[in-house]
Amino acid sequence: AKRVSTYPESVIFTDSYQSNFNGTDRFKFVLDYRTQFNEEPGLFEIQAYDTGLMLKQFIIEGAQSRSSLRSRLSSFDQFPGAIGYVSSG
Repeated sequence: AKRVSTYPESVIFTDSYQSNFNGTDRFKFVLDYRTQFNEEPGLFEIQAYDTGLMLKQFIIEGAQSRSSLRSRLSSFDQFPGAIGYVSSG
């Protein structure tokens, strides 16, 4: 954040997850991943899965161009991701 202090709106902080997270149906992704690959999913795998879910949902809801997808990606709130809710801002 210090290096981009003149552009703070461009900074993105990502969260990680705990592999023992459970208690919701969304945890099914982690269980399925473990079964399929015999290892824990990393942050990259979870983010890629969530991105795929979001794109699929936005297309189902009518996004038909890059600009409409970009618009949706910059303004969604509380999207049910693999291990919790994801928001754009």
